[in-house]
Amino acid sequence: MTTPPTLRIVPMDLDALAGFDGRLAVVVPQTGKLDQAGRRINRLTRGALERFVESDPFSKMEQGDAKDLAYPTGLAARALVVVKLDPRADAEAQRKAGTHLLQGHKSAMVAVRNVRGVRDIA
Repeated sequence: MTTPPTLRIVPMDLDALAGFDGRLAVVVPQTGKLDQAGRRINRLTRGALERFVESDPFSKMEQGDAKDLAYPTGLAARALVVVKLDPRADAEAQRKAGTHLLQGHKSAMVAVRNVRGVRDIA
């Protein structure tokens, strides 16, 4: 039997985003409007997040889908996981997003502020 990952919910520390060494996830709604964490990550990656959000692959993503940007410049993270999820997404879309986050990895940090029902992502 596999052991489920340990979940820790901690206050948002924007300064810790740059130095996190693992999978760093950011939640972006369909509108592409970045929240405070998204704007910080975008600034650290010199606009790479915003370029991806404005791209065709992001527009083709469905609610709960995620894409990895491997070894993003400006971050210590091994991957920046961009999750397309509206703040009022249903539980099914949130659970779908949660399955994409770890995918065989031991840990991930999810920079999220406005998503209702974070427990479904976890």
